Amino acid sequence: MLFDAFQRYISESALLTPSDRILAAVSGGVDSMVMLHLLSRTSFQTAVAHCNFRLRGEASDADELLVRETAAAYGMTFHRIAFDTAQYAEEHRISIQMAARELRYAYFERLCRENGYTRVAVAHHGDDAIETFFINLGRGTGIRGLTGMAHGPAVVVRPMLFTDRDGIAAYAEQHGVTYREDASNASDKYLRNNIRHHLLPAMARIFPGYRDSMRRTMGLLSETERIYAAYIASETDRCMRREGDTVCIDTDLLRRAQAPRTLLYEMLHPFGFSAQQIQHLEELIQRPDLSGKQLSNKYYRLWCDRQALMVEPLRTGGEEGCFIDADTVCLEHPIRLRIERLPAAGYRLTKDPQVAQFDADRVSFPLELRHWRAGDRFCPLGMKGSQKLSDYWVNRKVPVPEKNRKWLLCRGGDILWIVGERIDDRFRITPGTRTILKINLC
Repeated sequence: MLFDAFQRYISESALLTPSDRILAAVSGGVDSMVMLHLLSRTSFQTAVAHCNFRLRGEASDADELLVRETAAAYGMTFHRIAFDTAQYAEEHRISIQMAARELRYAYFERLCRENGYTRVAVAHHGDDAIETFFINLGRGTGIRGLTGMAHGPAVVVRPMLFTDRDGIAAYAEQHGVTYREDASNASDKYLRNNIRHHLLPAMARIFPGYRDSMRRTMGLLSETERIYAAYIASETDRCMRREGDTVCIDTDLLRRAQAPRTLLYEMLHPFGFSAQQIQHLEELIQRPDLSGKQLSNKYYRLWCDRQALMVEPLRTGGEEGCFIDADTVCLEHPIRLRIERLPAAGYRLTKDPQVAQFDADRVSFPLELRHWRAGDRFCPLGMKGSQKLSDYWVNRKVPVPEKNRKWLLCRGGDILWIVGERIDDRFRITPGTRTILKINLC
């Protein structure tokens, strides 16, 4: 009997306790409506949450009405929200499915925070887990993707994983559970539906009883994944260190690891680097000189610098620099500078690298404060002729992330000052200097 199996699964898996306040996520489909019916037969304190994604017009409103009326019949508190899912997907450049997922889980989290719910119950069942296994297998995945569906992040639980679609349908018919059918479930437009309609029936013909075998296998893989995760954590601690907001990976230690390719993937994947990017990097780290190679994504940049890989956040718009007018005496952002003009007579030069001192007659405004660019050239104070700024930093063994954080004070295409480090010789003070432009880095 499904209800007995439901209670047994909750107890044996320690999903819920008598003190839990449960928020049941109910769409109106057969899976979630059966889950709600099962919960209504228990003593658990349960409320209902429904998301109207406004994707199916009147059908979406009819789903909401059914869930609302069912919650009222069970004497449960009902929460609902409507989203403009299509607009959200377009604004965030993600799929409709991903947009719906992000929106609903953010809503569930807010409801829990505001109302004291301790668990969110979602109605994914055993067939969903098997479909997820094949989706991940087909797309390419690590061992974690082959464990099917675990109980979700934070408070999310899946009390229906013990059963399958046939068991749920039989229970709905036996107990007269009313539900609504989403017409999109019949379409092969989505990958999951293709697997559901074609691959799983073929599996059932070739391997009768495959569901039980796959559940056992996914359970074993889940245990294996925990061992694997412990190893990855240990090796990550050994190979990776943090320096401020930069993460450094020692490539010598990485190469000597038992599984360097897998370890590299696990260390970089959380930063959003794709499998293709990481595969390219695997090839690069076999070379003796990594310096200058780089990868980037939407949020992070990875630099190869001698014996390390360094990952740093991309600079935000607030760090993109600015122009400085002739009448500016104080700059507060993105860095603090104090600007003054002084007569040369009686002025004593300082060697403090935080202070730049120029012949004011050689400097024209506006000045630009920016980060370095490929092709920048510089004539370091005391040297004749110019050199590429990138070569200057290589000679001084400046790590790539550090040089990307440095600021340059420029006039047109000329660099006046590597801020806090060195000025350009062409703008130095000479015996003929009448007025000094003094700029302090505060």
